Amino acid sequence: MSPGTIPARLKRWIFFWTPLTWLVLELIMFPKDRPLSSGLANVMGGFVDKRIGSYPAWTLWASAIVLVVAGVRARRTQEEDSRVPRVLFAMAVVTSIWAWAQMGFTQLDLSGRESGYSWLFQSVLVVLAAVLVWVWAAEHPERTELAIWNTREIWRLYRASWQGILGLSILLFFAAMALLAPFLVSHAG
Repeated sequence: MSPGTIPARLKRWIFFWTPLTWLVLELIMFPKDRPLSSGLANVMGGFVDKRIGSYPAWTLWASAIVLVVAGVRARRTQEEDSRVPRVLFAMAVVTSIWAWAQMGFTQLDLSGRESGYSWLFQSVLVVLAAVLVWVWAAEHPERTELAIWNTREIWRLYRASWQGILGLSILLFFAAMALLAPFLVSHAG
């Protein structure tokens, strides 16, 4: 495989897991007052509700610090022309701006509040995470192939165990029920 070539399997994983990750993060904080019976426009508006992605500001600051440390560490260990540290620093900048927005830009309330654009910051970070995986894979084709092979082998071994598959099925069922609860039960008073 030539440098800069990303395996097709990884491309499929990125294009599958990025929207799925975004959807799960949106559903975790989806407003409970928007049942399916309220109409499609109201339900779709729940995905851009100010409550989506309203995490406490201190968790966002901690994430920004972790991203900066990872970027510095990547800069030391990667080649000089590596784009991985740049993407990590971009993620740190977006997370820092998000934290300031959660604090209201003027006060130092680390518990945060609901910012009108938290859903957008969260969406941008999910896309940047996908870009990070893409860039890393393009810069490390051998390690990418090895990671794909290892993941495929682990999944093959896991699938051979019916107890493991049963347990995973039960776990996924309850996770889906929890994430889809706003649509399954009306919480309106």
